[in-house]
Amino acid sequence: MKKIIIPALTCLFLVGLSSCNKCQDCNCGSTTEEVCRDDFDSNDEYKEGIVLLEAFGCDCN
Repeated sequence: MKKIIIPALTCLFLVGLSSCNKCQDCNCGSTTEEVCRDDFDSNDEYKEGIVLLEAFGCDCN
């Protein structure tokens, strides 16, 4: 039984990690933009993108 449970839990853990996508919804007046970390080359660029949207009046969370 242990031979089945441990690989199954490992697979579920790996699938859970790969499906994590850091995204924020930014409300910009009448539109909503979804900004995701995967769309940028680095975490710093992602943060700068959020700051830029907020500078234009969007509310990101």
